[in-house]
Amino acid sequence: RIVKADVASLYPSLMRAFRIGPSRDYLGAMITMVDRLVELRLDAKAAARAAPPASAARYLNEGTSAAMKLVVNSAYGYLAAGGGLTRFADVDAANEVTRRGRETLALICRELAARGVTLLEADTDGVYFAVPESWTEEDERRVVSEVAALLPPLVQLEFEGRYRAMLSHEPKNYALLG
Repeated sequence: RIVKADVASLYPSLMRAFRIGPSRDYLGAMITMVDRLVELRLDAKAAARAAPPASAARYLNEGTSAAMKLVVNSAYGYLAAGGGLTRFADVDAANEVTRRGRETLALICRELAARGVTLLEADTDGVYFAVPESWTEEDERRVVSEVAALLPPLVQLEFEGRYRAMLSHEPKNYALLG
């Protein structure tokens, strides 16, 4: 069986948690915008989960969450833009976000493996892992919660789903059997 643990907006969350922004943004405008947009995204994501399946409210909130994900993730892109393409370009800040992202993902993988799962795929969106046959959904959720408690503030790791099987023949190219 396969479990997906979702990391909600990893890079923007690290920017928020460690107040990483462009050095020339003396007012902190970028981080303030990222704070608010991530909050809106997470609120929409939670509202989508709470709405009845196939309802207009679920679709509206899923769409809002997806749109906000694109917007908040562009904040990191602005930091990483080279050659002074943007007012908020700061390669050193972008490198710090990336460094902390690698550390955070390594922590997630290390702690999940220490709890007896088999890691299958991990990236800034989340981690897929196989669990022992004897595990229940409660066991799966408990492990994700335990690891989530070890993460930096504002970085959220959530149980996203469970699947009977996963076929992965290339990175980022897989099929899940629900």
